[in-house]
Amino acid sequence: MTQEPLSSLFERPAPELAVPAPARPPWWRAFGPGRLTAALLVAPLLWHEYAAQVGGWEALAWSWRLALLLVVVPASLTLATYLPQRDAAGGGSPCAAMAGLTVVFAGIALSGAPLQVATLLLAAGIAGFGLRQRLRGAEACAPRGW
Repeated sequence: MTQEPLSSLFERPAPELAVPAPARPPWWRAFGPGRLTAALLVAPLLWHEYAAQVGGWEALAWSWRLALLLVVVPASLTLATYLPQRDAAGGGSPCAAMAGLTVVFAGIALSGAPLQVATLLLAAGIAGFGLRQRLRGAEACAPRGW
């Protein structure tokens, strides 16, 4: 029985033994530390504004304050996607601008019928649609069949 030297413990393993790191989905790559920080900074402002649309902080119960997060989180993430990244391609489209307007449309929807569950779900759907449009990127705006 031969003894291997201790230095063999520190050698690089064979490539076939290496375990590849799991690939991140494309939507995860859209958010870096800068964009997540921006979303965290803008979220309280949107939360305050959306609360004002449904009657102000004093009129809201804690359950409604927390339920507004269903609208605030996707809306703040949508706005954060407009920050440039180092590896992002330049340019924009009307479809990309429309996604930013969903943040405003969600606030308008909330003010339509304050403190109604259906209105809250409508506003959350509008904000979620805007975030989905931003994460899908330019292929969401390409004309089909032309």
